[in-house]
Amino acid sequence: MMRLDKTLILSTAYKEWEKLLEKNSKKHPKYTNTKIRKEIYLDIVMNLFYLQKGLCAYTEQLLCDEKFYKKENWEKGKYKCPKPEFEGQLEHFDESLKSKNKDKEGIKDWLWSNFFMIHSDINTKVKGRKSIEKDANGDYIIKPDMPDYNEFELLEYDINKNIFRANRNLLKEKRDKIDIMIKVLGLNYGTLSKKRKETISRHQNYIKFNKYSWKTIPFGEFSTAIKMYKLTR
Repeated sequence: MMRLDKTLILSTAYKEWEKLLEKNSKKHPKYTNTKIRKEIYLDIVMNLFYLQKGLCAYTEQLLCDEKFYKKENWEKGKYKCPKPEFEGQLEHFDESLKSKNKDKEGIKDWLWSNFFMIHSDINTKVKGRKSIEKDANGDYIIKPDMPDYNEFELLEYDINKNIFRANRNLLKEKRDKIDIMIKVLGLNYGTLSKKRKETISRHQNYIKFNKYSWKTIPFGEFSTAIKMYKLTR
């Protein structure tokens, strides 16, 4: 799960609207508000794909082709491509900030810092409305857009099982919380370990036949797993 810099805003019209809500401490419109969704949904989704380079923010599976999130698809702070093709769902990292069906008003349903684009199976079959682990100060224990998030300090990669786990150099209490979050975010869900193994093997073959080297592997799916695997070479 790579570090994401969410300060790079292309959908400035949406962001100014969201910023004003937060500045004035106003409740957001509900996430189910049809009018609002029509106006800003794609602006959010495609800006996230631009930052995530088309990958799922958690599992790093490819969800969107670059041609749909390139900068040229924005005009005056709005995403202008009418029918982009992509997989995945817009995800609220902390579900407690999103209103429920029974709520008459929204909470922070459209908060930029709480959004990621993730694989649909991870959203519907794994994470759902599970609670998020926090530290003693009430800060998220692991979240890819946090200023101090560093995947190489918080996570490690088991090259034999092709799975992520908490960095064993951390204190046990923090390790345990990170391992919970690894399950909540679906980092090792289903066939991901098999897919990572196949991707790494494919790169090994390309390197063997001098198509590129470990230093010049092109960016793509499972980037963090590949980077961590490279450290063992």
